[in-house]
Amino acid sequence: MNKQRSKRAESALFNALVQQLHRKSLNKITIKSLTDEANLHRTTFYANYNSIEELYNTSESMIFEEISNHFNIDSELFDCYYSLLSYIDNNKLVCSLFFNGKIARERIDALSALFIAPYINNLRKNYGINYPDEAIMDVVLPFLQYHFAGCVTMVGQWLDRKLILTIDELATRMANMELSLGKIIVAELQQKLNETNL
Repeated sequence: MNKQRSKRAESALFNALVQQLHRKSLNKITIKSLTDEANLHRTTFYANYNSIEELYNTSESMIFEEISNHFNIDSELFDCYYSLLSYIDNNKLVCSLFFNGKIARERIDALSALFIAPYINNLRKNYGINYPDEAIMDVVLPFLQYHFAGCVTMVGQWLDRKLILTIDELATRMANMELSLGKIIVAELQQKLNETNL
């Protein structure tokens, strides 16, 4: 199979998987149902994947890679959120799987890790923090993971239309919450400084 046909087949299988995941759980999806929905023969599936799980894992990695391409270490928090929300808005069906609990937890942890560098840079800029990265990480990571779990929930509600906001409004809320969290982190860092004399 040539590369272009293989890419079309992979895309059709990915789209069929997304559609079926919205209707049923992964363990209920069969190769026959995927290939029927994708209008492909079973041999085409096996030419690209060994199992549904491999297709799922490949798809999950692809979604994460696409999302991670929207982060820049030097970006303002608002810009990170706005870029992420714009991508999500343009890929609602696929992203609803990611932000509504169907994608593995480690992917969400990895996604939250994308915010660490921009967040630390923003802490340094907005609060004049000059502590070493290791000291900041010890304090920042649990707060940022907590905050990001809330952001994932907000995005899920936004995708489900339970939270009616524009991309700009949601990005602003998420960035403002993160900046408010910065005040707590600065206090925690100061306490750690006093306790350990960094």
